[in-house]
Amino acid sequence: MLRTVAAFGDPAGASRTLEAQTVSDTTRFFPGFKSFKVKTSGAEINGVVGGSGPPILLLHGAPQSHVSWRLVAPKLAATRTVVVPDLRGYGDSSKPPDGDNHANYSKRAMALDQVEVMKHFGFDKFPVIGHDRGGRVTHRMALDHQDKVTHAGVIDIVPTHYLYT
Repeated sequence: MLRTVAAFGDPAGASRTLEAQTVSDTTRFFPGFKSFKVKTSGAEINGVVGGSGPPILLLHGAPQSHVSWRLVAPKLAATRTVVVPDLRGYGDSSKPPDGDNHANYSKRAMALDQVEVMKHFGFDKFPVIGHDRGGRVTHRMALDHQDKVTHAGVIDIVPTHYLYT
């Protein structure tokens, strides 16, 4: 959809043609990957998946999206199936209502989303690497889903126990 709007602050009062914002296809940043939307029990999760072989899950930090893994994911895809989602509330994943005590945005809820995404792709056990906010989700996932997480890498967070004490 195109529309014409007056340019703010343009002394000539010229109009400009702008393209309406649409949901973007980020596969251009991930050669050989496919985009996905997976409905979980609490949200709709957007992301990309590519490669083949054993799985690995990559979780981004705040305020980024899955695109922050664009330089790493294609390299890992040479030997693995790489799943690179947006966390709920980020990027093109859904933004459910906050809920009581912000429960819908808890690390526990976000971790469950990702376990369900991995199950959607047929992976019951998998390693996960999380950066920043994704690191906190990774930590929660390793605690709540010990039977699913085979290895966990956490990048750029202050240890949770230290932070809260």
